This record gives sequence, C-alpha cells and structure tokens, in this order.
Amino acid sequence: MRFSLPLLLWTGLGGQPARATEDWHQVLAEDGVLGYSRAVAGSDVLEFRSTVVLPARIELVGTILRDVEGLKKPGSSCKEARFVEKTDQNHYVFYAHYGFPIPLDDRDVVLRVSTTYDFAMGRAVATLQAVDDPRVPHRSGIVRITTFAAQFIIEYLGRDKTGIVYTMHTDPGGHIPAFVVNYGNQHGLRDNVDDLRKATRDPKYLKAAAGSADKDLVESIVHDERKMNDIVTNRLGDYIHDRDFIALVTSDPPVMASLVRGDGRIGEIVLHGWGSRDSKRQSVVELLKGWLASRTQDRAAIQRIADDRSLVDRLLSGQGGGASALQVAVAALSRKGP
Repeated sequence: MRFSLPLLLWTGLGGQPARATEDWHQVLAEDGVLGYSRAVAGSDVLEFRSTVVLPARIELVGTILRDVEGLKKPGSSCKEARFVEKTDQNHYVFYAHYGFPIPLDDRDVVLRVSTTYDFAMGRAVATLQAVDDPRVPHRSGIVRITTFAAQFIIEYLGRDKTGIVYTMHTDPGGHIPAFVVNYGNQHGLRDNVDDLRKATRDPKYLKAAAGSADKDLVESIVHDERKMNDIVTNRLGDYIHDRDFIALVTSDPPVMASLVRGDGRIGEIVLHGWGSRDSKRQSVVELLKGWLASRTQDRAAIQRIADDRSLVDRLLSGQGGGASALQVAVAALSRKGP
C-alpha cells in the first residue's frame, strides 16, 4: 500500500500551486518517468512532479482520468468512490474512501475538479483541490484529507502520443511522519504511471474514447494547419525567450512540418523540460539542428553550432542576441560553402 492516493485522484489536478522554497531536484528517472521534488514553505511535506509521455491518444487519457467510479476496482485500496456533484464532464466534486493498513486509520477526501482546454497551447489543464463539503460529513474512524492541491496537464504531442505533467502537494494527515509521507508520495509517482499505462490498453476506455466529444475536438484542431502552427509557436515561446529565433524556426517549412506532423520527439524533450533546464537546452539543440540542416550539409558545422552552450543559453534567455549570433554563424558558413 502506498500512501499517495492512486492514479485517478489525478483526475483533474491543480488547485493553487504550493509556495516553493527551492528549485526542483530530480528524484526519479525510470522507464520513461522523470520525477522531481522540492520543499514548500511552512510544510515538511514535499511537493512532487512527474513527467511522462504515453503512446496513447489524448482523448483516451482524458477518458480514463474522468472515470471516478472506476477508482473502486479489484485490487484497489479504494472502498468507495462517488460523485457528490457533477455539472459536466469537466466540472465536478467527488468523494473517495481509501483503506490504509493497520494500525493506520482509513482516509477519505472530497475533491473539486475543474478541467479547462488551453487551445493556444494544445493542452488540457485540470485542477484538483480538497474541499470541505457539508454534503459529505466526517465519518468516525476515518481521517479526512484536507491538504491536497495538484495540477495535471495533458499535452498533445502527436496523434498517438500524449505528454503528462503531474504536480502535487498532499498530506494524508493523521500524524504520519513527514518522511514517510514523502517516501510514499515519491514512490507513488511511478506506480501511478503504471496504472495509467495499463488503463490505456483497456478495451472499455478505448471504446469510450473513440466515441467521445474530445475526439472530434482534437480532430478539428490537428487537421487545421494554421491552428497547429500557432500551437507550436506558442509552446516555443513558453520557454524560449529569443523571439527572433522563434520567428526563424516557425518560418522554416521543413522544421515546422517536423514539429507539427512529426513523431513528437522534440515535443517530448520539451515536456520533460517542465522539471529540468537541461531538457530545455536539449530541445533548443534539436531545433537548431533541424533549422541548420535545411541550410547546410556540413554535419560537423551543424554539431559545432549546436554544441555552443553560450548560444543555446542566449536563445533560451532572450538576452545577448542569440538569433543574431546564429545568423552571423550561418552567413559565415554559407560563404565557405557546404
């Protein structure tokens, strides 16, 4: 039994972000899952984040995460899961009761979920927050979880590839030592992904996703070249602050074709950058290589420019004329010939 709540308590994620006191530290790199932790002001319980890319359609992931009743299943520690209020599929309140091992008391929680679509970025952002709801009175012998705030992002990377960023700060309460809570929450990052991966192969969810409204919504966007180009531009601007470099990349048809219709590899690198500056650097390196490849066949020169850490950092920060320096290098390269 892990102390972190099972996968589908991610169902929307979010709440207000915790007030962090330091940067992220990597604590997990296993089977495609990267995990991070950082301290939070006023709490001994750490905030955790995980990033993972799944070979699954984004509407399938959304279908799985909305299945509140599916929390109670064979082998699960969930004893009860039910809606308290449901406005629509993206806005609801639900109750869940989880069994804990002896001598610990069981836990329950009331969660408010709100999911929004960020069309400009090609992602869905869901928030999940523990709430005190008078419709669900406290029960004797069960500890009510009151500290649960998280953010869950599912991001389109390709028609059969979805990126997930999960950030949470939760304390099950009941006098469990903080080091035990942190241990459980950290190990729960990988366990939760394993649960989700298994669910993506479940025929029940595959069938529901195929007929979902989200599928039609996704199709209307991915087949609109202008919308997809805007999404790429906006995502690059999310972490690259040299606007001239973004303009160079987005005006290059081969590079844009790779980003919009490609295998999602660069998007995957960027997604993992939610927890690592080195990942952001790597995505810039990949963009540089793609952009330079359309201008020269000199692989050594391409690698030399892409390996210029100072240039990459200037492109990321937007300080020091990174794009200008890049153009000068390319101009010198073209004078020398391929």
